[in-house]
Amino acid sequence: MKSNEQAIIVKKALDLTKSLESETEKLNQLKLEKFKPIPCGPAKDIIMKAPYPEIKIKTKFNWLTAIIPSFIFFPWFIIYLVIYNSRKESEEKKIRNSEEYINQCQEIDRQQIEQQAIADEKYIVMKKEYDEVIIPKYNEELAEWENQHNIKLEETEKEVERLRYELEDNYQTTNIIPMQYRDIDALTYLYELMSTSDYEIKEAIDMYDKNMQRQLSTARVLSQQQANELAKQQNDLAIEQNQLLDEQNEISERARREARTAAIISTIQRHNTNSILNKISKK
Repeated sequence: MKSNEQAIIVKKALDLTKSLESETEKLNQLKLEKFKPIPCGPAKDIIMKAPYPEIKIKTKFNWLTAIIPSFIFFPWFIIYLVIYNSRKESEEKKIRNSEEYINQCQEIDRQQIEQQAIADEKYIVMKKEYDEVIIPKYNEELAEWENQHNIKLEETEKEVERLRYELEDNYQTTNIIPMQYRDIDALTYLYELMSTSDYEIKEAIDMYDKNMQRQLSTARVLSQQQANELAKQQNDLAIEQNQLLDEQNEISERARREARTAAIISTIQRHNTNSILNKISKK
């Protein structure tokens, strides 16, 4: 078989391998695809009731009235508190039961009921649209998507099987490309070499092996250089740490010497002081 015929076989294997890889990736992506999630249903608004009007009483706590008489009659302060609380509760009850206050509270209740009724009516309309329009439309779109998606899956699966069969048939019928050279990188190298020269497949494979060996050797050299550089950095760091440790030990030793010297000087000074005091006392 001529070298150009062998190159055509390698080119076919390369094209089929690239197509198979592309279609396989496409198939994997299709298997991961999912239709958009179902739309969320409408939420029902709950109208909170506004607080009732604050009850403001006119009865005020009089500190002068509460305290001054207590200097004469001590229990008066307690009595005043009882009277004040009673009047306050009575006035508050009167306001709460007044027609004006009751009307204000009823108006607040009426507004809350009216607003809630509007919200409920709005919810009923939205819920009806959700059940009768949105969900049926979603189900139609889902069914259409699943149908188209299944068609794409089936077509892609068939294409993957066709390419795999054709590629395997090409290898078996020609039987010129060994198993270990059937990846895209190897096939690309072999085809580019054979299509631009008169190399036959065996020679091209030999050149490929030598090229891979060179790359492996280069990678090993680079790896060793990186390891050597790392070892050097670690050694430099260890030296620096040892130098710092020596400096710290020297500083500590100097501090201990200075402390001993100071202690000796202090002892001598105390001795001299005691000697002087003894001489003075003897006189």
